[in-house]
Amino acid sequence: MIVLYNFLLTALPKQPDQNGLWTDGEQILCRTKEQASTLADLMYLTDKKYCTLGYYDYGQKKGAKVNGRNAYSGWYYLYC
Repeated sequence: MIVLYNFLLTALPKQPDQNGLWTDGEQILCRTKEQASTLADLMYLTDKKYCTLGYYDYGQKKGAKVNGRNAYSGWYYLYC
């Protein structure tokens, strides 16, 4: 069980905001690669689990649109 990861999935906002972290309920999305990498390191230290990191390019089509654009575009993701 990934305690910290599951906590963040419930505690973070459910759509992008100015803080640079949000979740869609399955993954954590970060504005920068450094944020995603730091969270992945923290997940390993606390729960001994490796996470998958990636980036949603602006050309990818995933998820609903927010303010006329894809909500995932330009965000780094963390999935454990």
